[in-house]
Amino acid sequence: MDPYSLIDATFKTILGIPSLRKVSHFKLQQFTINLALVALGIRSGYMFDTFSVPRHDTGDLLTSVLRELRKMPEYIGVALLTGTSFQDYFIVNVPLLARNLHRDFLLNVKAASGVSDDFYFSFVRLSIPPRLTPVPSDFQEHIIQELLRILQTALNLDQRTMSLPLRFDISVDLSNPKDAIPLAAIVLEYPVAYVPDGSDQTTFLSNTPLDVYECSLSLRIDNHDFEHTFLKFSCPSGLDEMRSPDKIKNKLQTRFSHRIRTCEIQTDITINVGQVTLDRVAL
Repeated sequence: MDPYSLIDATFKTILGIPSLRKVSHFKLQQFTINLALVALGIRSGYMFDTFSVPRHDTGDLLTSVLRELRKMPEYIGVALLTGTSFQDYFIVNVPLLARNLHRDFLLNVKAASGVSDDFYFSFVRLSIPPRLTPVPSDFQEHIIQELLRILQTALNLDQRTMSLPLRFDISVDLSNPKDAIPLAAIVLEYPVAYVPDGSDQTTFLSNTPLDVYECSLSLRIDNHDFEHTFLKFSCPSGLDEMRSPDKIKNKLQTRFSHRIRTCEIQTDITINVGQVTLDRVAL
């Protein structure tokens, strides 16, 4: 199925789910595009925050949505990722996320020490002022390796049974923001992963100049041109030369442009950068 046909088929499936009938057309369209971008392998994960449905458990609702979408072969590798100790729900491309974790954190030996400038992710400690930090060893050894183990075990089982689970629950404790916040950045492929300075830190990047990045795709849906933002993140301005806007934009182009070409969708990534200073930043 070509990319636009997949978006159309996804939208029709979403419209047919009774519990979503009161959600606005615009929000369902946003939801549809994010789901399709994951299925197409353009992005490895999407954090569900588009809408809420009263009287429905979010995890159960998303699982039922994916069960319907699994009727299309493009969604066979798409699953829900969550955990008992945190409230976020990620819809992920399981094979792509597993490959990313293996390449970025296991094959790149220098990544663990944080000294490799070609490492996609930059870990930034939210101290005053913010500073670059190596990948935290506990995070690397427990969070990343546990997530990779869960995904690879399921993929190995799927090769035999052709039945990938609809939902993955991370068993490690993610109640501490210093683990949950950088994990979200990695699943969503933000090149800047913030690490809180302590578990009791509640104010982040107060009055800190930030470069804010928005990555979007120009899509034509229902005979209308549509600009869809699929990544939005920030980085402290002037952190160092390798974290300059030009360098980060190049990383994003390198990572996503190949995927866009591979799935043969007629679009390209647009990256806009602006500067802001806020009293505090929500993470």
